[in-house]
Amino acid sequence: MTRSRPATSAPHTHGMVIRWARLYDTVVKVISLGREDVLREQTVALAELQPGQHVLDVGCGTGTLVIAAARSEPTIEVQGIDPASTMIERARSKAEAAGVAASFEVGVVEKLNVDEGSVDVVLSSLMLHHLPGDVLQKGLEEIFRVLRPGGRFVAVDFFGRGPLLHRLGSLFHGNHSHAEGQETKLMGQLRDVGFVDIERGQLRPRYLSSLVAHKTA
Repeated sequence: MTRSRPATSAPHTHGMVIRWARLYDTVVKVISLGREDVLREQTVALAELQPGQHVLDVGCGTGTLVIAAARSEPTIEVQGIDPASTMIERARSKAEAAGVAASFEVGVVEKLNVDEGSVDVVLSSLMLHHLPGDVLQKGLEEIFRVLRPGGRFVAVDFFGRGPLLHRLGSLFHGNHSHAEGQETKLMGQLRDVGFVDIERGQLRPRYLSSLVAHKTA
């Protein structure tokens, strides 16, 4: 699997931690308008997974995206991390029930327990908006660190959609970092960290979008 350094517990995080694992799947179903499978398929397609790759999902929640990735390319080594042990427990249970090979561990994006340059693709789905500015910056630096040259970072989120969605999102997340202009700011942060060839895409539902960034080969 993706190579990890030994750790007994996840470091403390200043990012928002969601612990209600069983309710979380229902919330994502609502956000995706009942088409979470389509959302996950779109995300996996953006990853352009290849046989034998190492894939890391940061803020994996209950593991649905990890499972979708493992099903799309059975030879990949895929790992999910999340700061909430309740999420990790449910993710392991779901992966076992789905019969897919995947690993999950408690961890935080701003201090990844993963070797430098050991990951081909990093995924992030509906997670970045949980992170305050300093944590987001450190998280992007860590994602860049663990990616191999030529690797890619695929992020799916609200990315500064309209004011109504911003207010609704704040009810769930208590964080205003996905306000208007966040997408442009995030693209600038990605460039500053060292990412190149940053591509923006529109997803379904249309209030979700994607950013795909690359590490120079």
